[in-house]
Amino acid sequence: MIKKALLYVAITVAFASIKLVAQPLEKSRLSSEFSVKLFVDFHLDSGSRFLGGFSVKNSEYNGTFLDEALLGYEYQFKGRWSAGFLQRLYRNSRFDTHASQLFLRHGGHIGSLFFDKRLSYEYRYSEQNAEGNPLSLFVSLGKSFQVKGLVFFTALSYELSQFTALESSADQRRINKTRLRYDLVWVSNNGFQAGLYARKETRYFFAQEQYDEEGNLIKSYRKLNLISPQFGVSLRYIFNLDNRKETIFNYID
Repeated sequence: MIKKALLYVAITVAFASIKLVAQPLEKSRLSSEFSVKLFVDFHLDSGSRFLGGFSVKNSEYNGTFLDEALLGYEYQFKGRWSAGFLQRLYRNSRFDTHASQLFLRHGGHIGSLFFDKRLSYEYRYSEQNAEGNPLSLFVSLGKSFQVKGLVFFTALSYELSQFTALESSADQRRINKTRLRYDLVWVSNNGFQAGLYARKETRYFFAQEQYDEEGNLIKSYRKLNLISPQFGVSLRYIFNLDNRKETIFNYID
């Protein structure tokens, strides 16, 4: 009797595992979005900084609107480590979300490239927060170069996030969101920076079966990747530029 029960459990687990591994994958591409981001940094003698800013977004469904605002502080330890706190406001067409974020950063080099790493956790206060609170890992590789006396900075970054769901959900994937981003930034010698970026944001779900009005199966249970192309302009002014640490190039946004 016990052997039969164990065999039944093993078969059930095996079928469940096969269902998770062998699910079909659907990729859905959303319409492109365009943003303008404005930021200010104030660097202290210690290398620490206050930072703040906001972004305005234009999308096909919501038009032009204030997308996000943030205010924060980053403390520079001795060496290449720093840690910080951010207070964020996210806005969309349905509701506002207030959030607090803690992060730990390490700036280093790989050869002539800047190698930046950041680990962050964000707590979202909104009652409409169905996703949960994201734990994120961010890495970037960057390099500065000159063209006819002008200084530029280029960077390729990748961020992955796992949302700690408020309630367990069958629609949760192991990784919930990734962001692949490329930046090209002009760096002036008086603290002003102007950049262009392109970003591919992907959200990962499990999608339930879909049926037509007659009850016929249209789409089976599947993995669903929602891909959002995002483009933008990023403007930043840095007070006390000489106090800035060499490796702080990637934007916190």
